[in-house]
Amino acid sequence: MTIYEMTATFGKLEHETLTLKPGLNIIEAPNEWGKSTWCAFLVAMLYGIDTRERTKQDALADKERYAPWSGSPMSGRIDLCWQGRDITIERGTRGRSVFGQFRAYETASGLDVPELTADNCGQVLLGVEKSVFTRAGFLRLTDLPVTQDESLRRRLNALVTTGDESGASDALAQKLRELKNQCRTNRANGLIPKTEAQRDALEDKLRQIRQLREQSRRIQDRQESLEDYIQKLENHQAALAYTAAQAYAEKTAAAQSHLERITRETARLQEQCAALPAAEVLLQKLSGLRQLRAQKEALQMQEQMQPALPEAPQPPRPFLGCTGEQAIRQAQEDKAAYEACAEKKLQVWPVAIGVILAAAGGICLAAKLLIAGALLLALAGGSLIGGGILLYMGKRRNIERRTHAARILERYEGLHTDQWEDAARQYAQALQSYEETVAAYQRERAVRREKLQTVNGHLLALTEGETCGQQEQAWNAALEQHKAL
Repeated sequence: MTIYEMTATFGKLEHETLTLKPGLNIIEAPNEWGKSTWCAFLVAMLYGIDTRERTKQDALADKERYAPWSGSPMSGRIDLCWQGRDITIERGTRGRSVFGQFRAYETASGLDVPELTADNCGQVLLGVEKSVFTRAGFLRLTDLPVTQDESLRRRLNALVTTGDESGASDALAQKLRELKNQCRTNRANGLIPKTEAQRDALEDKLRQIRQLREQSRRIQDRQESLEDYIQKLENHQAALAYTAAQAYAEKTAAAQSHLERITRETARLQEQCAALPAAEVLLQKLSGLRQLRAQKEALQMQEQMQPALPEAPQPPRPFLGCTGEQAIRQAQEDKAAYEACAEKKLQVWPVAIGVILAAAGGICLAAKLLIAGALLLALAGGSLIGGGILLYMGKRRNIERRTHAARILERYEGLHTDQWEDAARQYAQALQSYEETVAAYQRERAVRREKLQTVNGHLLALTEGETCGQQEQAWNAALEQHKAL
């Protein structure tokens, strides 16, 4: 491991950097410069700080002794080379855990180095525990007194007995003892029976290998024959590829000829379409033509589907040729005329007077009052003649009244006189409803005809005087040319 540079916020060091050179580095500086602080920083960066250590009366714990004087969190960085890789180690303070945040990564790429962790960093880089390093490879005045350390003892014992300080000799001796014990077990579980079984298994595998070699030789022979067959197939494939290339060349020539023909056809269609309206305009005209034609057909269909006018109400016999008001007025007049045709009493009092006068004249003649009798009889004769004439005239008038009333009744076909005016009013209402229906029908028909006339005008303007079929055919033909282009 080679250290390039160290940067520390540690004790009196505040973001200070110490750069080292290859080989032996000797630092000469006055007291309180920070030499011991840099040494303690290096150990803390490699092995961390034991946060469980407590301050004693004669010594401060490292987490308090090397707390930054500025009050900043303790942090540091070391740039080094390990196993040919440039690595950066960073430690920082996380919460109350001093140097509890650790990261090791490749300096150039920034990729993490998973082999190094906060717990094993010094052990992996230096190959020894912290106590061995501080007692053997990193000496400070405070570490010169000799005290017992189990890790150091194991290292020194291994170095004396085997010349290897890794401590592997103890482990090897233990493994030899265990192996000896395993070999001394019974035939069922000992290593020797197991080894013999493994030998038998290996011999079976050797036989299998010989068989596989024979099989491999046969497969190689088969492979050689197949390679010859493959060569023939490749030759045949080359012939097919040559035939395919010729066919492709013919297709290419045909495609080139087709392209030239299409190019000429495109130029011709472009020249034709240049004199035609744009496809969007043609589509708009066709759409408008279809809409107008659909409107026209709908209006014509409405005209054809329009129900026929209802028949005019038949007037009753008394009201033939009359309007509603005339019918009502005629019913009122006929009722008044019918009531006026009632029979009058005959005037019989002139006859009664004549009889009385004749009786009085007879009495006078009987009394031999001739003059008075003759006068009374003359008056009686005049009264009787006048009364007869009056009776005759009264009877004649009554006959005429009955005849006129019968004619009026005959016209109303047996209706009672109280129903004459009601019948006239019903006829007037029916006639008014019919007239309103006719008026509405005529208004609706006039509106429909006006719409039809408007649609025809639009069609005429759109088709420029041509028929719809001819113009639609021409536009479709122009669209076909656009589609062909």
